[in-house]
Amino acid sequence: MDKVEQGKAAKKRTLDEIRAAKKPVTKRVTIQLDGEVAGMLNDLREDLEAAKRYDTLSNSQDTAPAAQRALDEAIEASKDTQAVFEFQSIGRFEYDKIVSKPTNRPTAQQKKEGLDFNPDTFPAEIVSASCVDPVIPLDDAREIFSDPNWNAAELQRLFYCALEVNNETGDVPLSKSGSDMTLTLLLNSIMQQKEESLTPSS
Repeated sequence: MDKVEQGKAAKKRTLDEIRAAKKPVTKRVTIQLDGEVAGMLNDLREDLEAAKRYDTLSNSQDTAPAAQRALDEAIEASKDTQAVFEFQSIGRFEYDKIVSKPTNRPTAQQKKEGLDFNPDTFPAEIVSASCVDPVIPLDDAREIFSDPNWNAAELQRLFYCALEVNNETGDVPLSKSGSDMTLTLLLNSIMQQKEESLTPSS
């Protein structure tokens, strides 16, 4: 056996070793809890992108490094008002059980719109099931998804992180028309729910 073959043999693992080494997929999402700070950070990010475009078109001294430093400093200073959510895969059997629950299946109208899940119920449930730090009970997850203090983009980040840990390849075929359509329909549904929650009942 030559050295190449010896090296390949040495790298092979037994099935028991592979199973012992397999860990759940984990991902983290950071949410800025202070709306004013979040807006300020967004403005600084836009300033940075504008500076990069300016530097590309201009022969003058680069402005992007200063914009990058301002953003980095603001991010560092804003850590006290942010929350980190850690998500972990729950396994295909538990995931399939949640997806196939009658309450999480799409209505006839939602199917026509291209959804393979109910956006009113499934996002909160999969976030609750997949978030391990902090632990989010289902009732609390539902409250977060109906809370007007949480905007659609923030909820989308939580939801998509929960999807990603349970679909490692990133291919999430929850919409017949693709992930862009899924996101659009989800955000529209969230915004509609918020508007309805803010409308006084008759």
